Amino acid sequence: MIRGGPLSVADYMQEVLTNPSSGYYMKRDVFGSAGDFTTSPEISQMFGEMLGIWCVLLWQQLGQPRQLSLVELGPGRGTLMADLLRGTAAFTHFAQALQVHLVEVHWHASLDAVPSGGPAIYIAHEFLDALPVHQFIRDQRRGWLEVGAHAMAVCETLARRIAATGGAALLIDYGRNEPYANSLTAIRAHAGVHPLSQPGTADLSAWVDFSAMRMAAEEAAAAEQATAAAAAAGNRAAEAATAAPPGVDVHGPVPQAELLHSLGIQHRLEALAQSATPKQAEALLSGYQRLVDMAPGGMGGAYLAMAITQKGLAVPVGFEQQQQQQQQE
Repeated sequence: MIRGGPLSVADYMQEVLTNPSSGYYMKRDVFGSAGDFTTSPEISQMFGEMLGIWCVLLWQQLGQPRQLSLVELGPGRGTLMADLLRGTAAFTHFAQALQVHLVEVHWHASLDAVPSGGPAIYIAHEFLDALPVHQFIRDQRRGWLEVGAHAMAVCETLARRIAATGGAALLIDYGRNEPYANSLTAIRAHAGVHPLSQPGTADLSAWVDFSAMRMAAEEAAAAEQATAAAAAAGNRAAEAATAAPPGVDVHGPVPQAELLHSLGIQHRLEALAQSATPKQAEALLSGYQRLVDMAPGGMGGAYLAMAITQKGLAVPVGFEQQQQQQQQE
C-alpha cells in the first residue's frame, strides 16, 4: 500500500486489484484451471456464441445500422469476444458493421475513452463484480450495508450513452435483485480465502445488487431528459422535443439459464455434438450443464442478466417471459 492510515473497503479493493506494480489483475493470467477462477466463456464456446446471437437480434431491432460499436467491458483474455465474432461471422452485414472496442487496462482504460458517436451494444460479463464496493454500518440490528457505487456509476454512464446515441447493454454477473450486507469474497486457486490474506494474490469481488443497477440506469436517463428539457425551455416546443433524449428501458434481471435457453443454446449443443468426437461431445455437454445449472449455487441461477435498451425497442430476446409475468401481475 502506498499510504498510511485506515482504508475503506472500496479503496482496499481498488488498490489490491489494480495497483500498477502489485495489483492482482496486473501481473498474471488469472483465468482457467491454471489460474484462480473459471468464467463462462472459458467453460464453453457456446456462451460467447449465444451472446453473439443476442447482439445480432438487437442489431436487427435497431434497424440494421451500417455502423455499430460493439464494446466489451472487462474482456480478460478476449475469449468471449473471439467466440462472439466467430459465431456471427456468417451474418455478413452485421459483421461488416462492427467497430469493436475492448475496455480494459491494455485497450481503452475506461468506458469514457470509447467513442460515442452512434449506436452501440455493450457487453459486461463478470465486470461489475470486480468493481470496488463500499460497506457501511447501519445499526446494531441491521448490521452492514454494501453499496456498489462504482458499478452503479458504470450503469449510469451506459444509460446516458444509450439514451443519447441508441443501442443496448447486456450485463451478466452473479448477484440478486436486492442489496447485500457483506458479499465481499476472495478466491485463490479456485478456493475461498480471507479477503485480507496476502493482498494482491487473490481475486476480490462482490455480488451485484441488480436492483441498484436498475435504479442507477433509470435515474441517470431520467436526469438526462430533465437536463435537456430545462436547456430547451426557451426554445420552441418542437425544438425542445427534438433536444430531449428518448430515455432507456431496463429489462431483467433474469437467470442466465433462461437467457441462454431463449437464445437456443440447447440447439447449438446438438449441432456441435453431431460433428464432435465422443470426448468432445462429453466436454460440450459438461460445459452446457454448468452454464445452465439451476441447482443452488449453480451458474444458471446464480448468474443474472439485465439489459438496458434505448426507449421504444421491443423487449430483447431472453427477457420476454419476465415481461409477460409482470404484465399478468
